[in-house]
Parts: sequence; C-alpha cells; structure tokens
Amino acid sequence: MWSVVRDKSGRRAFAALLSERPLAPALIGATLLVGLAALIRYGFEFIAPGLPPYPTFLVAVLFAALLLSTIAGLFAMLLGVACSAWLLIGTQTTAAQFAASTVLFVAASLVLMWGAGQCRKLVNRAMSHQQLRDRNERLLVNQNEILARIAASAPLSEVFEKLIGTIEEFSDHAMLGSILLLDRDGVHLRVGAAPSLPSAYNAAIEGASIGPAAGSCGTAAYRKAPVFVTDIEHDPLWAGYKDLALKHGLRACWSTPIMSRSARVLGTFAIYYREKRSPSQDDLDIIAYVSRTAALAIDRNQIETQREMLIK
Repeated sequence: MWSVVRDKSGRRAFAALLSERPLAPALIGATLLVGLAALIRYGFEFIAPGLPPYPTFLVAVLFAALLLSTIAGLFAMLLGVACSAWLLIGTQTTAAQFAASTVLFVAASLVLMWGAGQCRKLVNRAMSHQQLRDRNERLLVNQNEILARIAASAPLSEVFEKLIGTIEEFSDHAMLGSILLLDRDGVHLRVGAAPSLPSAYNAAIEGASIGPAAGSCGTAAYRKAPVFVTDIEHDPLWAGYKDLALKHGLRACWSTPIMSRSARVLGTFAIYYREKRSPSQDDLDIIAYVSRTAALAIDRNQIETQREMLIK
C-alpha cells in the first residue's frame, strides 16, 4: 500500500500516506518525541556513559508511528539518525560501525512502523465493528418503536417524522429526508413530513404537480419508478425548480415512489444532500426500508379511516 513506484498509483499511495493526519501536527509531535528521547539518552549518559543511542530513539519512532501516523514515524526515524550521529561525534565509533548501526536502526524502525500501522488498522477495524453493532441495535429499537406507533394508529406525521429522524441520525444528519403524499386527485403532492428541510422550501413545493420533468419527487410519482438526481443544478428534471433548491443549499435529490400493495402511488420518499452525490448500496437499502415502512403506515391509516367511515 505504501510502496513507492514510478506510476501514478505510487503517487496516489504516497498522497494517501501523507493524508493519514494533518502533516504539521504529526511532524511537531514526532519532533517532541525525539526531543524527549534525546533528553532521556542524556540522562542515561550520566548513569552509564557509552551506551548506544539508537535504542532510545527506536522508542520515539514506535510512539510516533503508533500514536500519530506513519509519516510521523518516518520523520522521527530521520531525526533519530541525525541525533545519533551528533551524539556519536567524538566517540571511538568507527565509520563502519556507525553505518552498520544506522542500517540496523532504520531497518528496526521500519519494522516498528509496519507493526504500528497494523495495530492502528486492527483498532480501527474493531471500533468500526463496534460502531456498526451499536448502530444496528439502535436501528432495531427505532424500527420496533415505529412499528408500534403504526400498530397504535398514531398520526402519519408522527410516524413519518420518527422515520425520517431515524435515517437522518444514522447519516450524522448529512442527508435530509422528505415524505410527500399524493393528493386524492392523483396529480398534486402534499408535504407529509420534512422536519429538516427549510420551512420556506416545504411551503414552496406544497401542492406541486407530478409530471415527466417535475424535479425528483414529481417525476418519480409520475414514472412510478425511482429517480436519482446527483446534480440538481445541471439536471433537466430540475429545470423549473433548481433555483428554489439551490437557494436553500440543496444539491442532490433521490426520490422513490411509495407504492401500495395494489401498485398504486401513495406518495414519494426523498433524500436531499447539500452536495453533489450518487447513492451507495447503503443508501439504496435505506430508501427501500423507508419506502416500505411509509407504505405500511399509509395503508394502515387508510384502512382505519375507511373503518371509521363505515362505523359512522
């Protein structure tokens, strides 16, 4: 991964190496660690003169690579070579001994940096797995709560806001959710829930008509198929709405129709982003989950409404 070759992939690998952490803090941290190692080495010199300086600087390289980054470890290694050379000036060390010691120090430093990199990968992987488990547990709790509200015939707006709040939470609020309901006339869309979108934007799209080029939601309802717009500013489907969206900082919008069991369009579920973006597989899974749950809630609500009308 970090090998330097002569093609563009080598430059990309080196760029990735440099981008592990901000460069300046890493170099400053490495310098401080090497400085601390030099002070410790001077302390040992008073206790037992003549000790080789390299082992002390190996510890600095290890901590720099483990706590900071690989580039910090490399910088600490170079500083260690320079400091060791300065400490060995005036001693009885021959040029051959110095060269051999330096080669051994560099080799040991590279091994330590490789080991530190592997340790960081293992720690990051373990943390990612734990975060995924925690996320799935929270998602399961929220799913059960949403289904319980649907079973209890809670208002659609309450169910929708909980549903949208759940998916926004798991995206660290990078995505903005919206559920629009198709009016009884089968032509106009009404805002069902869009808690994170600007109220002015929601007011502007209230009652918008569906059609072959009516943004993402209007087009998805018209086509009865998902519509993924990754760049609102330049997509022809948003020609009549892009100024409104861009005014509120909306750059991408993916919409999918909410379908009943009889293949009738009930509304749309949309995800907005404030940056140009294409959907990943996780995004598609979220869209499918929300669309199914919203369809279940709408169907349930319509059944309850019809039952109440029959009772009356």
